[in-house]
Amino acid sequence: VVEMARQIPTMKCVKDEAGNPLARVTQIRERTNDKLAVFSGNGVRTMIDEMRLGFSGHCPTTVLSDFYAAAFDLWHSGKRREAFDMFGRLQAFNTITGAGSYLMVLRGVFKEDTKTRGGSMGGGAAASGGGGRAGRGATPPLDEAGKQALRDAWDQFMKPHLRG
Repeated sequence: VVEMARQIPTMKCVKDEAGNPLARVTQIRERTNDKLAVFSGNGVRTMIDEMRLGFSGHCPTTVLSDFYAAAFDLWHSGKRREAFDMFGRLQAFNTITGAGSYLMVLRGVFKEDTKTRGGSMGGGAAASGGGGRAGRGATPPLDEAGKQALRDAWDQFMKPHLRG
């Protein structure tokens, strides 16, 4: 990557998500004199470490990107405790069964009866937009109680922290 950055003058940014990007970001930054922006991927599960180590930016899944952006802005404005709390908030929400598959409906992006290649938006990993959770097996469709639990968690824990 460093050699490519030297040889290709228009190369300004790289998304690093293969292997262990945390182990090499410092070396990439040093060897390119911080002229190559390094963005993280992998769903940005290690965002706090990524910011601490100096990644230029992050490529999170889209459904909660506003919360990732809030954590980023808080961190880079010196409010690290608040950034940690915001990141923890979205990580905790993502552990609720069906969150990834139902969030686009919950946020009003799709209607409840929207069909995708993976099935309906009411459940299933393929609807999540977050990589499909390969290797974990199919996520069963959410029942009404599961959907209500997600709506309640969204209203109580996430919605109060939306910007604007």
